[in-house]
Amino acid sequence: MIAPGWTIHIVEHESGAQIIGLDPSTGVGLSVKPSFRDETRLPDMLIVGSYFPVGMLPPTTDELKREMELAAQKEIGAAYALRLSHEIKDNLEMFEFFIVEL
Repeated sequence: MIAPGWTIHIVEHESGAQIIGLDPSTGVGLSVKPSFRDETRLPDMLIVGSYFPVGMLPPTTDELKREMELAAQKEIGAAYALRLSHEIKDNLEMFEFFIVEL
């Protein structure tokens, strides 16, 4: 997931640790965050994020977000459900997929 030269950050959350990789030369980032209910179970949810500096990508339309969600759902299969969250914050365009097992 992480290329040479990227910086790695681990952020502890109450529900699990988030691993974030950042490319300092481009400002692009990736993250994976499992969300655990307790220490004895598998994660209830997995959040996979991609982060880009604002202006790096073409404009994100509702249609493009639907296409991204459909493509990701097809890729992970019928045993899982997902939802795409898209937000622009702090000069970053953030795409996060929230994935749960059905």
